[in-house]
Amino acid sequence: MNRDNGATKQTTTSAVWLSGTSLACKSHPVYDLILSKKKQKVMSINRGLAYEIIQGLRDFWKCDDLQDFTVTLGTTKFGCHRFLLAACSGSMSSENYIEYYQIGNLLTSQPVTKAASLYVLNNFNSFVKTSAFLELSINDLLKLVQSQNLKVKSEHDVVMAILKWTEFRPTGPQDNLSNIRELRCKRLKALNINDKGGNTGDIETFAGSAQSDTDPRNISSNNREQHLGLLLSNARTCLLSRESLEMLLCNPLVSDNKMAIDVVNKALLYKLQIGKRNGQWPTAAIRRNCSEYENVAWTTKQQEGGLFSLQTLSFARNKWLRFDVRNFYERDFVAFCAIDNTVYYFYMTQVEGQEINGHVNAYGLVEKELKAIKMSLTLKYAKFFAIVVDECIYILPNNGTVMCSLKPSSEVLVTLPRVPADPTMQDDHPICHVTTFEQMILVYSSVSEKGVDETVTQCYDTTKKIWTRLNNLEGSANGMTSFKDDHFTYFLKSSGDLWKMVKPQSDVLEFEYVAKLWSCNWLLSGAITFLDKLYICGVKSETLSIDSQRLPCLPGVFSKIVFIERESEEKQIFMPVTIKKTYMVY
Repeated sequence: MNRDNGATKQTTTSAVWLSGTSLACKSHPVYDLILSKKKQKVMSINRGLAYEIIQGLRDFWKCDDLQDFTVTLGTTKFGCHRFLLAACSGSMSSENYIEYYQIGNLLTSQPVTKAASLYVLNNFNSFVKTSAFLELSINDLLKLVQSQNLKVKSEHDVVMAILKWTEFRPTGPQDNLSNIRELRCKRLKALNINDKGGNTGDIETFAGSAQSDTDPRNISSNNREQHLGLLLSNARTCLLSRESLEMLLCNPLVSDNKMAIDVVNKALLYKLQIGKRNGQWPTAAIRRNCSEYENVAWTTKQQEGGLFSLQTLSFARNKWLRFDVRNFYERDFVAFCAIDNTVYYFYMTQVEGQEINGHVNAYGLVEKELKAIKMSLTLKYAKFFAIVVDECIYILPNNGTVMCSLKPSSEVLVTLPRVPADPTMQDDHPICHVTTFEQMILVYSSVSEKGVDETVTQCYDTTKKIWTRLNNLEGSANGMTSFKDDHFTYFLKSSGDLWKMVKPQSDVLEFEYVAKLWSCNWLLSGAITFLDKLYICGVKSETLSIDSQRLPCLPGVFSKIVFIERESEEKQIFMPVTIKKTYMVY
């Protein structure tokens, strides 16, 4: 306690007692540093000198091998620089988090830098108004834009922040570097910290290196404009309104940048063409954690009493949730699909007196209510498929004897050319899987020739209304699935073989082998990509867990491959859907 003119003024300190190479500490917010030696001789150091000492020793403390003492708080041990700054982080507020962020970078303190970074993520709109935002390196800003945890009112705020950062030009005539340093020093002057650069921060936080902040190559206006396309491509531009996208096209910064123009045009196509919004989300359409909507995997869960419930897997929360809607009665044959954000549910009921035939019943899930769709369709009472192209749902049985298109908005059902007569389409060789590629429907079935299993692929062009036959592939089509990412449509076999669809010519569709993800046989339910991760769902398998050739990732394609095993009695459904968070419960 210091007394000044009779008034009491408190100075917060942190006491450190030195004993050999071990320190016992009482942690408080640190403004003065007091060092006590063995004989309890006290040396007081003012705040400015303390920070100069810390700065001088930062490289020394950074090396674990060179540390000559540690700080112990209870059972926790860590470097002294972390202790000092972690104590400060307890008093973080909207007025001082910028300073803590800069100090954390300066002293390479991941705990403090991470705490300040989280504060920035949660207060992005206010952070954009500070000079510290303009000082961000391209790497720091990119991490902010990419973060699922970025809290904003709308994606429009993110794009406007990108434009603000890109447009920023230091006021000095030539020395861009000195202007950026001056902005930082104005805030750090009160803490007596000299700006001498920093080190790369935790990749899990937006904070990069202070050194990169002061690199004139990163802060020159020309380079910033060159980064615009990269920044926009990592924003969620598909969530922007049509008006915002058209505004971007008129912005000179965007119109002069080819990559930026391409990003905005793709987002416009996503908004205008419903087919772009079916089957998968591009990264630019994935909802941030602050959104009222969420990207999930849609599946079912068996219950007692002949019922099943709808389940969702939240990728952002890494949790299974239950869709808050009444239970469904168990059916022998069901199918789900989605147009935009509306889920459609189909099931069969046997025709009275005709056990081999069944009526197809159709419902749209509007909010949390099932709305019946008026239609009359009778198929063989067996497995059937429902697949979406644009605004139409295509329905076909597993023997391919008929195909119909349903437009839910008008309840119009149209009969289309059936799958061409082929030995592989008979009852002993049923359709195994159906997927889409652009405006085409791909039908996969298995055939065995001379004891060798092959996959037959037939393609229906929904615009030309004609069928074509593609080249056979090795291996069976049983238990296969398909999925999409930002660039390709893939199909994945139960053997672990991954293929992608390519069009080397405008009218030719071919298959290109990618990799083998596992070596055993695994019956699949579905697969979904979320950001740069691949989630694969299949029937519970004892051999998969011990498969030594199972890949945890696919470098350059998927940063992580997540394997999800479910009980065999569950429906083989695992599809991407975007729904409101309020519709899901634990």
